[in-house]
Amino acid sequence: MGFLMIILLIMVGIISLYFLLRPRVKPFHVNVEPMVMKMMGVNMFPVFHFMMSIMPASMRKQTVTKEVKFALLILNAYIPNLNIMLLNPAKRLQETDMTLLERLHTK
Repeated sequence: MGFLMIILLIMVGIISLYFLLRPRVKPFHVNVEPMVMKMMGVNMFPVFHFMMSIMPASMRKQTVTKEVKFALLILNAYIPNLNIMLLNPAKRLQETDMTLLERLHTK
């Protein structure tokens, strides 16, 4: 019984030290409204923030990369040759028929 009590006190001490000594995030120096992403009336942004904060860095980078690739895929459906224009700026300068905004408005 005494051994379990010692282990329990050590664990409580470690947990309390973690909360006392963990690095604090400095407040943002610009007054910005907090991000809100509502789904069925519930703010989902804190859930996404928590999920991304507990992920390892490699998994987080893969997830963000997949999201960017998906967004480019969707944009490519609305703007033909988007990949060529993003990867090759000279090709973008050669296109004189329509600007990107004109293409978005004509679809």
